[in-house]
Amino acid sequence: MKNSEDVGGVRFQVQVPAGFVIWLFRKQQNIHQTLASMQCRSGDFQRTSDKSFYFEVTGLKRTNGFVALIRSILFQHLPANLHPATQDFISVQIKKSC
Repeated sequence: MKNSEDVGGVRFQVQVPAGFVIWLFRKQQNIHQTLASMQCRSGDFQRTSDKSFYFEVTGLKRTNGFVALIRSILFQHLPANLHPATQDFISVQIKKSC
């Protein structure tokens, strides 16, 4: 697969500290808009617990760091006063390609 190929749909499982799930759900529309600016489309967040949720993204281009990219986008939508090391507490895993 070439680096510029579309990987189709990818499901991301996200685990965050308690309280961040609610914040990210409130910022869900902004996160969708950020991904749309990258020519990606994301589905609604589906909560799986007080600390985790998943969502699907289509239109991602193959890159070695799209897990880090998704984590960075989520971190950008958390409160601005968080220490940058907080990003280390955001776990993003690829659960499946759709």
